[in-house]
Amino acid sequence: YYVVGHSKDLQKSDLIDKKGGLLGIGRTSELNSNIDNSLFTKIDYTETTSIPVNSKDAKLITTHPSDSYTWDKTGKTINSLMITDPEKFWSASKYLVIAN
Repeated sequence: YYVVGHSKDLQKSDLIDKKGGLLGIGRTSELNSNIDNSLFTKIDYTETTSIPVNSKDAKLITTHPSDSYTWDKTGKTINSLMITDPEKFWSASKYLVIAN
């Protein structure tokens, strides 16, 4: 399952929670423990190697090994997340959340 969206929209949908920090500084986002699968796009992770992002900025909220993906960029725009090692990428989490 994956979802790409603005950080505030992901929070409003209760997909991510902001944790820690002091007065909003240093807070980190993480996947909410009560996930509604209907808010995600379901994929076959063995066949999907590209997730469209189309944004100037993108950040993975869920944890995935950094050596299992790359960002496909054109100039300053991030076109997509390219999964180079699907087995390794999806081993940490079956959910992918990208905030842009």
